[in-house]
Amino acid sequence: MMLTTSNTNIGLISNLNTLIEINRDAVMGFMRAAEGMTDSGWYPQFNNFTRRHQMFINDLEKFVISLSGEPASERVATGVFRHAWLDISNAASRGDENLILAECLRGENMVLHVYETVLQHELPASVFQILQTHYDELRNELSHIKGAQQTKYESR
Repeated sequence: MMLTTSNTNIGLISNLNTLIEINRDAVMGFMRAAEGMTDSGWYPQFNNFTRRHQMFINDLEKFVISLSGEPASERVATGVFRHAWLDISNAASRGDENLILAECLRGENMVLHVYETVLQHELPASVFQILQTHYDELRNELSHIKGAQQTKYESR
């Protein structure tokens, strides 16, 4: 079946809104993580991650609007996205830095997976370029968190 431009835009808008939702969850997750890591050097780093995900949201919302779509609402994502960051509050309230880092890794892996899925679709070049940039920055974040987790593990 041949897709019309409007059907293509609907699918693209849906995918972009999915990315908006999961980035909103990451913003909330890193904010909670920062609250739990106030005694370490991670507080400013998690705030940087929060700002980066907010910039991703802004980029994605601009694309959705340019396609005559409506960006995902401010509601917290449900289902698997929310679950990806669900345990961060528990870890942060206990101040368990190892658990916080593990939960951040789990959440960021979910974000990366969703980006990988969307990047497999046929996308306009401008959208692909921005999503690929987001993806590369997310991989750097993930490497940074993994490195910190490994360092904490080795220092036990």
